[in-house]
Amino acid sequence: MKIKTNLNIKIIVWLVVILTIFFGMPNLTSAEQLLHSQTLDQNSLNQLNYLTADGGKIVIRLNPATFTQNQLAEIKIIDEGRTEFSGYRRITDIYRFSFSGMGEWPKRPIIILLPHQDEIATPKFIGLWNSGTQKWQKMDSINLTNRRAARLSTMLPFATIAVFEKINNDDFTFNAAASAPSISAKAGIVIEERTKTVLFEKESGKSLAQASLTKLATARNFLKHKSNLSELVSYSYLDNIGGATVPFINNDRLLMRDLFFASLVASANNATRSLERLSGLSDANYLAELNNHAKYLGLTETVFRDITGLNPGNQTTALEMAVLASDSLKPLAMLQATTTHQYAARGHSTGRIYAFSNTNEILNSPHYYITGSKTGYLPDGSYGGDGYNLMMRVRYQTGKEIIGVVLGSPTRDQSYQDVQNILNYSLNGLK
Repeated sequence: MKIKTNLNIKIIVWLVVILTIFFGMPNLTSAEQLLHSQTLDQNSLNQLNYLTADGGKIVIRLNPATFTQNQLAEIKIIDEGRTEFSGYRRITDIYRFSFSGMGEWPKRPIIILLPHQDEIATPKFIGLWNSGTQKWQKMDSINLTNRRAARLSTMLPFATIAVFEKINNDDFTFNAAASAPSISAKAGIVIEERTKTVLFEKESGKSLAQASLTKLATARNFLKHKSNLSELVSYSYLDNIGGATVPFINNDRLLMRDLFFASLVASANNATRSLERLSGLSDANYLAELNNHAKYLGLTETVFRDITGLNPGNQTTALEMAVLASDSLKPLAMLQATTTHQYAARGHSTGRIYAFSNTNEILNSPHYYITGSKTGYLPDGSYGGDGYNLMMRVRYQTGKEIIGVVLGSPTRDQSYQDVQNILNYSLNGLK
């Protein structure tokens, strides 16, 4: 036991050394000014904390249980020069944040918000100063256009950061209409996928039920374990479950692809259960992988309690679902399944034909080049849901796409109208 403890201490020490080499030890120098210092004890760490400094020019959100050891939280402004980021313009001051407490690594992502004063709606991002290379590096952050801020989710306990934009912008400029559309959904968002620029949002940080949007993450995770969708497998009655299903016959032989498409096209809960069973993972291990991947993506409000979305404990926000959808749609099989309007599977044992259609009735709309889609529905009231959800990814230029998400529309038809309203608004503003 003592040997194991010593080994853990050595690992922590080496992690701190590596972080110091690459991101710089947060020691106060004459070129730094301490803006905020706060000791967070166990009681504080079990609550939601917001740390602000420099008149709100940097805001840090620390979710409960991010750390388990007492932390000294500090925020500093860096006065000394840094090598500029070639091709980019820095539009905020440089800040350094740090959490010091026994070399502990965050258990959950830390959320950083850096407001800026730039009124032009062009792509912006948070850059991180790498002390090892003496260069800035681009981070996968979110550009909140209408809030004039950039948002970073990170597992680093300290870093030096600032907001940048391209000097010669060749991505796009977003010219928003005088008024954003009104939607019936409880929450909604549109992001430009490549730059993670928010073009529209309504209550995008509000936690709501995922419903069957869960199946995007479930199917994406399945492909990590089973990439050969041409394999013949047996359907089992043990996978039968309530909600949307395809009436597969027990022991009928099907292609793995048939079950995969049934899960995403028909949103079939029984086919989704089949994917988990065929992955070889237990339910607990499958859910652990979903939750760990959400944390890896920097999602702090996305939680998985089951693999189908029937459990109202499966929560997310419109913003985080857009990020999750972008990640989930990367494999070709995901793109194919989420854009298929109709599908027919043949049972190799029974000869039976299982035909089903996509639950998104506007998938074949001539107005959009759709490159990904998924519906979700969980009734409110005793079921604990929030209504109808819809995610659609639409191409607006070669290799460039936007993702629209609405959560909690009161009816299916209104979810269609809501997502079309926000997609049209965003497409009209892109130049």
